[in-house]
Amino acid sequence: MSEEVATCRAGVARVCITPDLPCELAGYFHSRKAESVARDLYATALVLERQGQHLVVVSCDLIAMTDELCRPAFEQAGREFGVPLAHCVACATHTHTGPEIRRGGVIPCCEEYLAKVPARLTEAVMSAFNSRFDAVLCVGATRAPGLAHNRLSRCADGSEIFGRQTAGARVIGAAGPEDDTVQT
Repeated sequence: MSEEVATCRAGVARVCITPDLPCELAGYFHSRKAESVARDLYATALVLERQGQHLVVVSCDLIAMTDELCRPAFEQAGREFGVPLAHCVACATHTHTGPEIRRGGVIPCCEEYLAKVPARLTEAVMSAFNSRFDAVLCVGATRAPGLAHNRLSRCADGSEIFGRQTAGARVIGAAGPEDDTVQT
């Protein structure tokens, strides 16, 4: 194993992507509308640079991620900083309490919201580039009890059900492992 310290330049930025209300919520396959906001939704951009090579990571508090939302930000990073698209990655936290962003599903998506998000992600990525600082990368792991859950439950009679709510069935616990480790 190398003893070399992993130094780089890093930049981080976060922008609010909470939709206007009311808003159809993603997940659960039936209509639910947000009428208020308990916690804002964010897009967080991380830029790492070492020896002229860049990595761009964007994470959004959304049910999923699409090219339509993240590609404009990555293309701007390419134009301004020479970042190849292959060095860019986007992910979603898979929240079921955010707007639906996938077209053609059971829940309608808000076209006005979809039109606004790419600019917000571009803002986050450009702000991350403009906030770079000298950094050292470290590897670690921890546990986050309560973070993970197994959506398949075991009943007292030995049967397994999806979820924890079933009329007449006594759920006794998860029907498999729950991994609460987090690597950093």
